[in-house]
Amino acid sequence: MARGAGAAVNRRLAGEATRISPRAEPVYQSKRACHEKGGCYIRPTFAPARLTPLRMTLGNLLTVSQILPEMRATERWSAIVELVDLLVAQDQIRSGDRDVVLGALRQREETMSTGIGFGIAIPHASSDRVDKVVAAFGRSTTGIEFESLDNAPVKFIVLFVVPKDQFQTHLRTLAAIAKFLNDRSVRERLGTAASAEDILAIFENTAPARA
Repeated sequence: MARGAGAAVNRRLAGEATRISPRAEPVYQSKRACHEKGGCYIRPTFAPARLTPLRMTLGNLLTVSQILPEMRATERWSAIVELVDLLVAQDQIRSGDRDVVLGALRQREETMSTGIGFGIAIPHASSDRVDKVVAAFGRSTTGIEFESLDNAPVKFIVLFVVPKDQFQTHLRTLAAIAKFLNDRSVRERLGTAASAEDILAIFENTAPARA
């Protein structure tokens, strides 16, 4: 991952940690500070939540039936609805819970677009209507208007929903997906994959990006 891209992703993830939960396991560090007259003391500083080690991967979140090689949607909300409807069709979300899950995703999107740049969007939410992490992937070769951080159209969308109050799982899933998709070679392979099976193979066989 390019240094600039990695820094941008890390800043975005730190912001996401606060949005997901102000209580999402903050990490306190300490620095030794010294002054000529006052001597030395330990000064605590706040750091974003720990996001590593990351074990959540798209390879173990997705199946072929949860991948859309070519999405119909052309804008942000219709793309989110399309992927949620896919999860409903695959019995990953109960049909009676569809609107509640969509409401949670909409609430998150209204705070800020989950388009993180580089053609990537990761719409996500927590909900008491799921009892495990559920996810779907969609690709658009023409691009979807997502109000992204860099204003570029989105070509790769990973949507996921996490059980309510599983803050650390939420953060780790988000971080793992962002790091994986910020690898340019991965995006290039995803862009040329011929089928859902080929896309899943990329998710299953690509080693996680190093921090």
